[in-house]
Amino acid sequence: MSDPMMPRRAAMPLEQLLAGTDDMLDVDKMIEKLAPAQAGQNFRPSDDLMKVMYLFFGTVEGRQIIEWLMDLTVRAPYPHVNGSNFEQAAIAAAKHQSRCGVGEVILEAVAQGKRLLEQAQNRS
Repeated sequence: MSDPMMPRRAAMPLEQLLAGTDDMLDVDKMIEKLAPAQAGQNFRPSDDLMKVMYLFFGTVEGRQIIEWLMDLTVRAPYPHVNGSNFEQAAIAAAKHQSRCGVGEVILEAVAQGKRLLEQAQNRS
C-alpha cells in the first residue's frame, strides 16, 4: 500500500524554494538558460522591479500569487509520457524544464530584490 500523498505546497514550501536561490546563478544567467537564442537585456527585470517583486511577496496577496505561480511552474508534476519512445520522453522533459525555468527566474528575481533592498539598507 502506498503512503498518502503530500500536497505539493507542503513538500516544496516557498521559503525552501527561495532559500535554494542562494547558490543559484544571477537573473541574467537564469534567463540565458531559458532562451535558446540570445534574449538580450530587454528580458532582464530592472533592479526596481526585482525590489518590488520582493516587497510584493511580503504581502498576503502577493504571496498567494507567487505561490500559485510556483504551483504552475516549479511544483508542477512531470508531464505524462504517452508511449515509451525517446522522443516523447525528451519532449516531456523539455516541457517540464521550460516550465520550471520560468518559476526559477521568478524566485531568483524575488531573492535578488531582497538582496538589493538589504544592500540599500546597509548603505544607509
